[in-house]
Amino acid sequence: MYFRVNKKHRDIVGNRKYPHRASRKGYIGLQEEEIRKRNLEPDEVPDRALMWKKARMPNGEGQQIDKDLAEINKKIKKKKAKVQGELQRVHALFNSVKPKEDVPPRFRVLYKFSKTTMKESGSSIPVPCDAQVFGMERTIYLFEENVTALLEFNMIGQAIISTYMAYLHSGFRDTPGRDLSSSFAFLHPATYKLNDEFNAYVVQRLKEGV
Repeated sequence: MYFRVNKKHRDIVGNRKYPHRASRKGYIGLQEEEIRKRNLEPDEVPDRALMWKKARMPNGEGQQIDKDLAEINKKIKKKKAKVQGELQRVHALFNSVKPKEDVPPRFRVLYKFSKTTMKESGSSIPVPCDAQVFGMERTIYLFEENVTALLEFNMIGQAIISTYMAYLHSGFRDTPGRDLSSSFAFLHPATYKLNDEFNAYVVQRLKEGV
């Protein structure tokens, strides 16, 4: 009895037009099937449009997707080609941008200084910061790793950001014929994650910049 029912079920499933409707495996099962067939890498993210098409291909070799689904598939291909064309254009523009080959001499001097003198002695570069910048007078110390990260275009930290903000403030203050420093207020980079203790400080600094 079991074998007759099982065979009958397999015959019904085998005659169904769309394999994705023949079981509950869904796209996950279809993805695993494509991996077994080596059409996909195990860690590769499948193309949803391609999976949609494969899920609706009729059973049997050489059979074609039916007319209605073929029309939908045509629209998918058209939109996909448009997106891929835009991506290719962006990649072409990105690859056409060339970095400047000539590095300013002062960059080379500072880089050499940081990789030799600063690294060997453990010394730092003190940068004075006026009280008008962050609300209190302070000195920013730039260490070898800070300078190296900046000149190698790697991720920079609070010290470099604070130094640049102090530089901007001095530029506003020393503008010929007009002091612009009172038109701007700066927040120290360390305050980007605020809590209740910083609320009054932030409000006051923002008021000063209005």
